[in-house]
Amino acid sequence: TKLKFESASTEGDNAGVAVSGKALLAEIAHNGEDLQGRVYAKKQDAEFGLGQQSASQSGTRKLGAEARYKMTERTSVDALAYREENLTTQATRNVTEANVSYAQEAYSLTAGARMARDVDGSGQKLDSDLLLLGASTQLIDNKLRLRANSENALSSANDSFDYPSRYIVGADYSL
Repeated sequence: TKLKFESASTEGDNAGVAVSGKALLAEIAHNGEDLQGRVYAKKQDAEFGLGQQSASQSGTRKLGAEARYKMTERTSVDALAYREENLTTQATRNVTEANVSYAQEAYSLTAGARMARDVDGSGQKLDSDLLLLGASTQLIDNKLRLRANSENALSSANDSFDYPSRYIVGADYSL
């Protein structure tokens, strides 16, 4: 189990205007044989950094937890929950997700659900309730991996810009 605290600050000049900002992170993480997880809190001022920070994380506060429990050698459960607040626009996002995964040497299957509750800066609610399904298989002496994932709205709740209904198909080849 690890406990981590980080604090950083920057000061600079942006087109002749003095800017300064702070970033904070507190995290506790556990990596056991069957259980891994972390709980975290982080905050980043909009003015933090020297232009290298991700714009989507600028001016945000995020509280969350993630966990993975290995039920058997082949089956695991993953879960996460977080709340993110944009400190500039007052937009919020609450996300919860849970998945069950089953893996063999030749293939894997996943099934789960995600709920995203967004409120934009004007107060408009944008919700998505998604059923998550996935499968992959290994071919050609495990050099070729084919995968497909589906994230489908369970109801009319399919409004979150970052969590829409979508389908992903892919192939990975190892040289």
